Amino acid sequence: MRDLGVSGDLPPTEARNERSAGLDLLDTPSLVELLVAEQRDAVDAVLRETKTIARAVDEIAARLRAGGVLHYLGAGSSGRLAMIDAAEI
Repeated sequence: MRDLGVSGDLPPTEARNERSAGLDLLDTPSLVELLVAEQRDAVDAVLRETKTIARAVDEIAARLRAGGVLHYLGAGSSGRLAMIDAAEI
C-alpha cells in the first residue's frame, strides 16, 4: 500500500484547504460565509460529475439485482454513515 502522505498523490478532497486556514481568527459572519462558500464548492464539484455518478449508481444497482454485494468501508463518522446508508439499501 503506498503512503499517500509522502508521494503527494492525495486526492483533492484530502489535501489541505488553504482557504480555511485561520478559522479561529475570523469573525462569525466571515466564518459562516466561508463555510457556506466551501459547501457550495463541494456541491458544484458533485454536479460536475453527475453523469459519472449516475453510471456508477446504475452499475451498482445492476450488480445488486444480479445477486451481487455492495461492501462499505469506513472509520469514525464515515463508517457510521456508511452503516446507516447500507441499512437503507
